[in-house]
Amino acid sequence: MLEKEDGEFEELLSSLKPAKPSNELSERIRSSLEEARNDTNRSFVWSRFSWLGGATALAASLALVLVLNRETAPQTDPALTTTALEQSVLSPVAQPLADFNRVRSSNALIHAEQSPVFFTVEGIPVRDVYLKYLDTVVMENPKNGAVLTVSSPREERRLIPSVAY
Repeated sequence: MLEKEDGEFEELLSSLKPAKPSNELSERIRSSLEEARNDTNRSFVWSRFSWLGGATALAASLALVLVLNRETAPQTDPALTTTALEQSVLSPVAQPLADFNRVRSSNALIHAEQSPVFFTVEGIPVRDVYLKYLDTVVMENPKNGAVLTVSSPREERRLIPSVAY
């Protein structure tokens, strides 16, 4: 039964012929296409000029920054070149860490913040406290007097039991 209906439908489709569009429809399509092409040309010209203006402004500001940077750049003393510093201060030979003794260590609190009271899954009221430290270790080599200072940041999060009001 379905094959019979499909066959009739196919025959009906094959018998259909496309109709020629009316002159009025053809004119409306032609005018719409013409208008769209004119709008595209106008926007293309405008976008080209706006891009050119933006690039010019960017180049001018870059040139200004370079000129101002050259005028305000600090003058370096030739006696303080990297070579002179390496010869006077820096040791080119790596020293084993075992030769160093810990002189002192410290930790400085840099930042702290806490959250409002909230409840854990177990129903306990707590505050989330965020702490940021800077740990510093100073070591000295007793053989040659070299000092090594190492600093590293450290972050901690603590849940502090609290009272909920």
